[in-house]
Amino acid sequence: MQTPLFSVLCFLVASLLGAVGQFLYKSGAESASGGLMTYIVNPRLWGGVVCYIAVMVLFVAAF
Repeated sequence: MQTPLFSVLCFLVASLLGAVGQFLYKSGAESASGGLMTYIVNPRLWGGVVCYIAVMVLFVAAF
């Protein structure tokens, strides 16, 4: 059975987004000053969360 090209591309993009999401999440957490609002309104944290959600969507789409 041959793996569809679409599935391979989904996994490739998901792996890249996962790496970007990890970087954004970590750098966003480091730049927050400790208050709850600094975490909530931090664009890098939200960018990391969006990347992680996109990874999950791509994994589901690949199957």
